[in-house]
Amino acid sequence: SGLADPNLWTDRLYATDLTVNWYWNQYLRVLFDWQHAEFGSPVYYRPGGLQKTSDLFLVRFQVWF
Repeated sequence: SGLADPNLWTDRLYATDLTVNWYWNQYLRVLFDWQHAEFGSPVYYRPGGLQKTSDLFLVRFQVWF
């Protein structure tokens, strides 16, 4: 309804997320995360470039005190 241009953006997204937590000790945690997304139709990610999939890698360190 006019919120997004269907020629530029997709109407479907399939995502897979895998996370591993490593508790180093009682105060430290390390999180490793991978997310893979597949779009129903290619989307623009930069001027002149189309993308059908997207991957995200994340490492997070957490300290409790």
